[in-house]
Amino acid sequence: GKWIYSALAHAHIPVDAISESMLVDQDLSGYRVIHVSGPNIRRDAAEKLRDWVAAGGTLYTSGGGLARDEGNEPLTMMDEVLGVRVRRPMEEWRTLPRYGAVGLPEFREPPPGGTPPPEMGVGGSGALRESVPLLAGREPLEPVDGATVLATYSDGAAAVVRHAFGKGQAFLVGFYPGAEYVADVLTIPYDTARDFRAAKRAYVTLAAAAAGVKPVVDASEPLVEGVLLKNAATGRQAVPLMNWAYRVDDDRDRSATVFTNLTVRIRGTGPVRRISSAALDGDVPVEVEG
Repeated sequence: GKWIYSALAHAHIPVDAISESMLVDQDLSGYRVIHVSGPNIRRDAAEKLRDWVAAGGTLYTSGGGLARDEGNEPLTMMDEVLGVRVRRPMEEWRTLPRYGAVGLPEFREPPPGGTPPPEMGVGGSGALRESVPLLAGREPLEPVDGATVLATYSDGAAAVVRHAFGKGQAFLVGFYPGAEYVADVLTIPYDTARDFRAAKRAYVTLAAAAAGVKPVVDASEPLVEGVLLKNAATGRQAVPLMNWAYRVDDDRDRSATVFTNLTVRIRGTGPVRRISSAALDGDVPVEVEG
């Protein structure tokens, strides 16, 4: 879930964190897309998700996601939404590291009873056209008639399925896209500006793209984050920019990455004629579209 969130943040897509209780109790109509990470979910929350998709929402989950209820029983009601006949157990090839506040541990050896990863990759068409290797594991998918297979594994099994349900749609990615996204920065040396790969990020952002979600503040570098702020009293607006990019060399020394000629697209501001930079102590060029 941490790295699913990171991939969405690197695509500059605004994200809220919501709980199972909020799924049940709150009005979900303001959300275009809901991502669910993890295999277990309460049945009452699953029912609310099913109704939300049927009303026009876009649901996304990944390997093993939404497969079982709070009693660890099969959650077949979600199979109908996701467009698969049955859910198979995950094939896990590595013990996945837990996210920590300080440092990024590498993938560990195969879990007990696991097998070494095969020469397995995944690829499709459009935004998923670039084939990427898989390191962590997978769930081979069995789509129902009418579901669309967007990508396949190297052995031909379905890897990504889109399924229309009511007025909405659901996406099931049969591996751990968050873990695969971070895998390239779990080995020394690494460069976050280079090793968080767009081809892997596409497997996380495909639902948002299909639902027409666009960033509010969209910097030309994925690791530069921006937020649009507005003073309700004066109407003045500001966009703080945060550069999260850095690199670690063979000696584990860390250094910041500096970007030049950054372009920032800002939506929803209303008419703007002048933008000044506090950091540069002067105005910056502005182009207005629409």
